[in-house]
Amino acid sequence: MKDYSQLSFQIIRHKGELNKATTLDGYVVYRDKRLFVVEMGRFIPCAPYEEHFIYEEPSKKKGTSSYMCTCGSAAVISGVSGYKEDASPSGYMFVCLLHATNGHHTDTSKTRWI
Repeated sequence: MKDYSQLSFQIIRHKGELNKATTLDGYVVYRDKRLFVVEMGRFIPCAPYEEHFIYEEPSKKKGTSSYMCTCGSAAVISGVSGYKEDASPSGYMFVCLLHATNGHHTDTSKTRWI
């Protein structure tokens, strides 16, 4: 049986700060409209969530997603079909995996984009 006691969703503390957060590892991360993805050689816009934001995970820990949402979920790059109900842009976009899949973040907030 696996030991899950050391797992963490990297939930972020950012009460009162919508554009700045501190990870559980102590890294300060900031909201950005887009992130550069080396493998794709381009900037990818981030979903403009009201209460959360997407950031590049600074700790680079093994087993941690490279991109995260401040709700604690992994962030993924989606095509238009992944966010068609929220907006109508074309191309790729970083979205919160849990929000895109279930319609809410890990804290159960369901707010739309700003």
